[in-house]
Amino acid sequence: MVNDPLKTLIEIDKKANSTDLIKIHRRRCIADNKCANCNLELGKEHTEDDEYKISALCLECQKEFFKDEEQDEH
Repeated sequence: MVNDPLKTLIEIDKKANSTDLIKIHRRRCIADNKCANCNLELGKEHTEDDEYKISALCLECQKEFFKDEEQDEH
């Protein structure tokens, strides 16, 4: 489930027709080795993952966040 702070940033960016807040949040999370959604501190197995380097989401949040996209493809 997408946490409220991340949902709020997404909504603000949508209203502003921008992605600035999400980009800033993602960069900060990657720098701190944290998940952008659940704020979990992550180890190397997560932070070296190619998808994490793009999304800043831990493996569990990636599954949840991209679940809808996978269903749309089928």
